[in-house]
Amino acid sequence: MRDSRTVGDLIRRWAQVVDVRAMGEWRRFVREVGLSLHQLVFLMRLSGGGSCGVRDLGRGLGVSGAAASQMVDRMVQAGLVDREESAEDRRVRRVQLSARGRQLMERAARQRYQWVDALVGELAAGDRAVAARVISALIDAEQRLPDAISARLPRR
Repeated sequence: MRDSRTVGDLIRRWAQVVDVRAMGEWRRFVREVGLSLHQLVFLMRLSGGGSCGVRDLGRGLGVSGAAASQMVDRMVQAGLVDREESAEDRRVRRVQLSARGRQLMERAARQRYQWVDALVGELAAGDRAVAARVISALIDAEQRLPDAISARLPRR
């Protein structure tokens, strides 16, 4: 390793590689299945489980309630989400992934991270052990940040 590169520089470089790879995989996936990136982000918001109100979904995506409602209509027609009245308030519509939507998002996750398996295969056994220790330490450190997200992510 070159001495002029700090740990921060290396982490930023690795984050950039992951970002570019991830976006490339998402673009390839949406083209393959005929979705837009907006639709994929919409499905990702729902893939955490449970149901969500249409208005809340719109707020989370930064779009109006009307735009969110139109997106929900298209997703219902495509069979990717289910919509039902809220038990608490019949004016509120709750949205959740359908079985088909869950399968699609599971496929998206598998396809998005295929390159990681190939990358690990390129590492020597000793390097894999070192990478596991270092990445575990990075995840632990991130969890100590005030705005940590790693604890909220699903374990794979």
